[in-house]
Amino acid sequence: MFNEYALLPTHHLKKDTSYYHPENVTEIVHLDTSALKVFTDFHVRPPEMISKNKLASEALEKMKNAGVKGLIVVDDNEHTQGFISSLDIAGIKKTTAAQENSVTPAEVTIDMLMTPTSSLLVFDYKDLSNARVGHIARLLHEHSLQHLIVFEINTQGESLARGIFSRSRISRQLGMDIGADMSSHSVADMNKRI
Repeated sequence: MFNEYALLPTHHLKKDTSYYHPENVTEIVHLDTSALKVFTDFHVRPPEMISKNKLASEALEKMKNAGVKGLIVVDDNEHTQGFISSLDIAGIKKTTAAQENSVTPAEVTIDMLMTPTSSLLVFDYKDLSNARVGHIARLLHEHSLQHLIVFEINTQGESLARGIFSRSRISRQLGMDIGADMSSHSVADMNKRI
């Protein structure tokens, strides 16, 4: 049955062979590089998610273990409810949420801290084909965002989270902090290049 297929050569692995870590490879990019080079596509790497009912401390632990700085918040049916970042948990926002909900900071849930989907700025996947890193960097900088979720409309007309841009990842790959208070010269240079 398989005789029509040539037997391909095989090999043995050497002792202590490591493995490829695609997310650990930092590819240097420039402002005019395709934005796809800094895009985390959920078709390739599934999103890190957490239930809105979990404690904020659990979200922080999950981020630490996954090596990310934000999580998509979902309900019991895995429908997107919002987004939570490490800054939401580590900052004054947690103390404020505890006071507003009459709980201790240790009892603060993700639901109390997250940015709901209705308040999230998002980017349409169909506009990504011509976008450059500079376009995304400017969006993140101008709106003071840590993350930018990309959505797409499926064949049934439903809006789905397709991927995400991370300010820290883009900054690392560009070799410059795109969230820093840039000088007018830096912003003007970025505007000229995009």
